[in-house]
Amino acid sequence: AQSKSYVKNYLKISDKKRNILEIGCAHGSFLYEAKKFGCNVTGLEINNFLRSNLNKHFGIKCLKTISQLQKEKIKFKKIFLFYSIEYFFNFKEDLISLQRMLEPMGEIIIITPNKNDIFNSIYSNKAYENFFYDINSINYFSPKSINSLMKILNFKKYKIIVKQG
Repeated sequence: AQSKSYVKNYLKISDKKRNILEIGCAHGSFLYEAKKFGCNVTGLEINNFLRSNLNKHFGIKCLKTISQLQKEKIKFKKIFLFYSIEYFFNFKEDLISLQRMLEPMGEIIIITPNKNDIFNSIYSNKAYENFFYDINSINYFSPKSINSLMKILNFKKYKIIVKQG
């Protein structure tokens, strides 16, 4: 259901037959829906089993690293990072690399937990805190820190939407 809502919210008719990329695509639910919508889809996933499954069973090109992706020399209309930037070791360098893979007027769509979420910052809800802080996550962002990052990376046009996911 979430993947279908992402297609509805982030893909337009003009995106059909265009290249899109999802970073951290896991089982490929979003890419599968985007492919049905009519996009040319590519995924990036570090998990060998998940990546292999997408390639073999769904016919979705899925690579392991950004450097492998750069060798493909594909330009993307849209690049999606759904709850994955918090796992990047070199998020500044990686975002710069991704920006270079965009078509003119292309977009990078990032959805990430808000480290200043009211449940986390005001209510001190232990159950939510245990859910929110993943042992593998190394970066947490607020709207202010994402805004600063975009300025440092010289992103000219971007929009930050804050909503509880």
